[in-house]
Amino acid sequence: MKNKDTIYDILVHTVNLILLGAIGFLAFFSVVNISPHRDPISDLFGFGTIIFLTVMWAINYWF
Repeated sequence: MKNKDTIYDILVHTVNLILLGAIGFLAFFSVVNISPHRDPISDLFGFGTIIFLTVMWAINYWF
């Protein structure tokens, strides 16, 4: 039983790191302006994606 708990803990930490990495990656590129013309719709989509991933990470971390 202890082995299953250890595997579960490793899996949960790996998923949390992947989610936090995705959030950090998207947040970095939403702050750094690499295009001369910004589209407000894509900015809104990027912001919504960051919020969604943060909520998903928080729920995963809570469980």
